[in-house]
Amino acid sequence: MVNPLRVAYLIVDLDHGGAQKLLTWIAPRLVSRGVQVEIITLKDLVRLDPGVPVRRLRMRAPWDVRAIPRLVGMLRDFRPHVLHTHLFHANVLGRICGRLARVPHIRSTYHTLEGPPWHRALDRLTAPLADSHEFVSKAVARHIGLSRGKGSTS
Repeated sequence: MVNPLRVAYLIVDLDHGGAQKLLTWIAPRLVSRGVQVEIITLKDLVRLDPGVPVRRLRMRAPWDVRAIPRLVGMLRDFRPHVLHTHLFHANVLGRICGRLARVPHIRSTYHTLEGPPWHRALDRLTAPLADSHEFVSKAVARHIGLSRGKGSTS
């Protein structure tokens, strides 16, 4: 018997926005195709369709360092083949923790043109920790300033 693909998604929250809608749409569909999916939110806990576990890191601030060992532990418990991160804080934290947890493939998706220059600098600094990058548009790719090399799509 072949072990099913395990995919962990890391996102700030599931409240509103395009990234959140995408994730709440795709996760149940992957589960219905036999993929084991787990969603981890940095802040809020919400319910999704049955069969899609959602866990919360309970971060109290955007840079709550206590979240690092909690996320590493969650990833080691679930043992995903892929960690797919969405949005700035989840991208940065997920790349670091995904490497510490030895996740085989880390994919970061960039969704927005927002954020101060230091966000872009931190994205570029941690980008090499991801195996692939996805941009929702060419404008977002230009804004982030990452090279369009291996693993980059839009």
